[in-house]
Amino acid sequence: MPLIFSGTARGLESVEPGDALITFSRKEVLSTAAALEQRGVSASVIYGALPPASRREEVRKFSAGETTAVVATDAIGMGVSLPIRRIIFCQTTKFDGVSRRDLTAAEIKQIAGRAGRFGMYDKGEVLTMSDPDRIAAALSGQPDFITGLTIPFPREALDSRFDIPTLFKAWSELPPLENLCRADLSDAAILYQALIPALDGGMDKQTVYRYVTCPVDTRTAPLVEYWRDCAQSLLFGGTAPLAPFPDDSLESCELRYKALDIRHQMLHRSGVEESVTQEQAALSRKISGFLQEDKSGFLRRCRRCYDLLPFNHHYALCEKCFARTQAKRELRRGVSPRSKN
Repeated sequence: MPLIFSGTARGLESVEPGDALITFSRKEVLSTAAALEQRGVSASVIYGALPPASRREEVRKFSAGETTAVVATDAIGMGVSLPIRRIIFCQTTKFDGVSRRDLTAAEIKQIAGRAGRFGMYDKGEVLTMSDPDRIAAALSGQPDFITGLTIPFPREALDSRFDIPTLFKAWSELPPLENLCRADLSDAAILYQALIPALDGGMDKQTVYRYVTCPVDTRTAPLVEYWRDCAQSLLFGGTAPLAPFPDDSLESCELRYKALDIRHQMLHRSGVEESVTQEQAALSRKISGFLQEDKSGFLRRCRRCYDLLPFNHHYALCEKCFARTQAKRELRRGVSPRSKN
């Protein structure tokens, strides 16, 4: 099935049934879906923090024609099959946890390849709202081939006399190997640092390693704190505490769902099997309910005047408030805005 680059999309007014709009954060997905719904276009949403059951429900609604479009992050390129006619890139940059960068050709191809895959259309189309040359070049280039393998951290090293921070540091500083890359232990190092106050010299390194390699979103401080509480309790013979997060909003339900995953993983790594399936299923239903409600609360607004911002506006202030802020700064520096060349 051919994949055709169809140029630049005019904006949300150009959205048609079967379109998938691509942006790169949960906040942007929800604000874009809210902007679409203000225009009378119903939208499913897909993003990484969405639990699997809620994601399946969003997929079902779009596939059944209950929603007109879908707004998604690059999570759409990972095992999701949808009746997408056109992929529309709302952005061609993403924040990778350190800085905002351009999409790679491989990322563009993986996402664009969702168009037309379901077999309902005789071709797939790709459009963009910015940087059409980058998208066109990526789609016309040769495919990337796998050129390397990732090697895991050797757990046998934990039996040495060196402590875990020393071993992690040595692992990260090993010279590069051709066609090989080492497993990333940066999240494990963050969790270890969070756990340090509870550790003493007698702690079994193998156990500590099992705990610090538990999958945790280390960019979310409350989840790191909850993981730390679980690890501390388990290390000293207790059990994992219950998740402390409420279930009264979309964000808190998503946080609680992740916390249940942490609890299940930590207990499993301690040799205890405890199912959280029923509670996670209930949370998924609540999350789906929140997503069906009016999304106007997710519309982007200026942090200062609270006016609506364009759905793809990258800043917290509107242009007027930004200009006022700049003028005040210049006055404080003794520079008259009108005197600038």
